[in-house]
Amino acid sequence: RELLERGARRLDTALATQPEVRSELLDAVGVIYRDLGLYGRADTLLGNSVTIARTLRDAAAPALMASRLTDWGTAIAGEGNYDKADSILEQALTIRRQRAGDDSGLAATLRELGAALALKSSNARAAAVEREALAIDRRRRGGDNLEVAQDLAELSTASDQAGDVPAAESAAGEALAIRRKLLDPDHPDVLLSLNQLAAVRSAQGDFAEAERLQRERVERTRKLYPHGHPYLADALSELAYAVNQQGGRHAEATSLMLEALRMDRALLGPDHPKTIEVLNDLAILRDYAGDLRGAIRDTRQVLASHRRTLGPLHQQTLTDLANMGVYLTEAGQYDEAAPLLREALDGRRKILGNSHPEVALNLFYIADLAHRRGQYAAAEQTFRESLAICRQSLPPESQWTAAVLSDLGVVLNERGNARESEPLLREALATWTNTMRPGNSRTEAARRDLGVSLMLQGRLKEAEAPLLESYQRLSVSTDPYSRKGKSKTVRRLVELYQREGRAAEAAKYRQLLRRGSKGTAASDSSAAAP
Repeated sequence: RELLERGARRLDTALATQPEVRSELLDAVGVIYRDLGLYGRADTLLGNSVTIARTLRDAAAPALMASRLTDWGTAIAGEGNYDKADSILEQALTIRRQRAGDDSGLAATLRELGAALALKSSNARAAAVEREALAIDRRRRGGDNLEVAQDLAELSTASDQAGDVPAAESAAGEALAIRRKLLDPDHPDVLLSLNQLAAVRSAQGDFAEAERLQRERVERTRKLYPHGHPYLADALSELAYAVNQQGGRHAEATSLMLEALRMDRALLGPDHPKTIEVLNDLAILRDYAGDLRGAIRDTRQVLASHRRTLGPLHQQTLTDLANMGVYLTEAGQYDEAAPLLREALDGRRKILGNSHPEVALNLFYIADLAHRRGQYAAAEQTFRESLAICRQSLPPESQWTAAVLSDLGVVLNERGNARESEPLLREALATWTNTMRPGNSRTEAARRDLGVSLMLQGRLKEAEAPLLESYQRLSVSTDPYSRKGKSKTVRRLVELYQREGRAAEAAKYRQLLRRGSKGTAASDSSAAAP
């Protein structure tokens, strides 16, 4: 870094009579700063490179300009200024599309634009842009190629954020295989692919495998960046999540997340989006461990930072509002939660329209609040509204859709409409089974609620099998949601055997409930996004 800064200072005055060379060197040094995670310095140097490139007039100037803009846009995205990065990359893309035969440059700019769009949570467009880049590179370069791997990696991110877990898994696995074949095991791109595959495993509920992948990533990243790096902070936070999801290891997970938070604060500053993202993840950890007071405290800080730096209608600010509403709902502070959830919904509708998946998710939160308040008619209506948007805007086996189907099925059971709830719960169970590991709390909740639907329809013999399977699978899981779900399933088994007049079986499960359910009888319905 000393040598780099010495060279950067010399470039402030050197090569005044050779603007093209000076622009090229500013770009090269700026890209190195960017790759070191020093985004502010990279922004300055790359911006200067673009300024010089605008003065060039030879035949190669447009291609040069597009390349410089692409490098600059990626650095600005690293700083967290996603709207500006999007604008700059769109300028580069316009130039690329005007130049016939520049497929390589077009694919590179499409790839970086897709990554910036994913950071803005414009997931559908990000995925479309990345597919276009991937098609170009496959046609030009074949299969085992690093550019193809990068396209696949970015496509995996966009697909994961859009809730299309199978597409994310396929792209991440292929990208990792290519990179392991062509790169050193410690190469940063290999480590990023480890992270993506770990994220998919987490989405599928295989947290042990996600932890294994993330531990490998953390160990190798520490070797590369012994004095810290935003990549290492990200690896630590993702490892913390995988550890926490396995239950009973909250202290270890919190220690990892706090290390990530300290690193990001030192390297990026307290208001950088990545720093605030880690603070938000820390709030999620606290919520998971039952520390709702801590979760609410941290989320208030996250929300205040995003209101200040991003504004009240930025998508991330609206997400913070929704998260705060969810935590307050879980804490039973319904009167404070309701206006926050409504403000988030109104904002999302204003900037995203009425048919965006984020609007559906927000409606899901509002429906969950109504359900907890005992407002079953309002909950059913709002869950149906959320489901209609999910059907329209998400892939057929989206986990978001399955979450809405599951909770709508529960409300229908409670309203005496078990016959209508059955097909919804079967569909939700099929999605969870196909996209999650066996024994996941969401899968087994849907299985249990299907059993309840059958029981309420008087189909007692049919109801026993899903209820027993739900109990058996939850009994071998250790995460908190599974423990809560097990308690709820045991209650339903007691109810079933009482209805059948099987007193011995009812007494057996009632005894299990007395021994094992202290402190875990709360609802296992989680309003958090899958």
